[in-house]
Amino acid sequence: EIRRLIARRHAESRMWGLITIQAFFRRWLAELYRCEAIYAAILIQSNFRGWAVRDNLEDEHYCAIQIQRVARGYLATMSVYEELYNITVIQSLVRRRFAYKEVA
Repeated sequence: EIRRLIARRHAESRMWGLITIQAFFRRWLAELYRCEAIYAAILIQSNFRGWAVRDNLEDEHYCAIQIQRVARGYLATMSVYEELYNITVIQSLVRRRFAYKEVA
């Protein structure tokens, strides 16, 4: 009976040792899977954020081009009107001078 008790304690001791080893191994595997999942999530997030930034940059580039187009068109139109005004002023001065010469 004492042998049986000693054998049972020895078997329980070995069983708890195996359970401890299994627990450490399973924890190590779980940590490994968690690290892989975190890496995959970071990779997905970085790809999405890169795409979002590029997409936003394309939109901003398009908007900047449209603003530049309108501004350049306005500036060109104003330049034409200013030149027409200057031509009109010069013509009126020249015609006035010719008119004074004819009168005098």
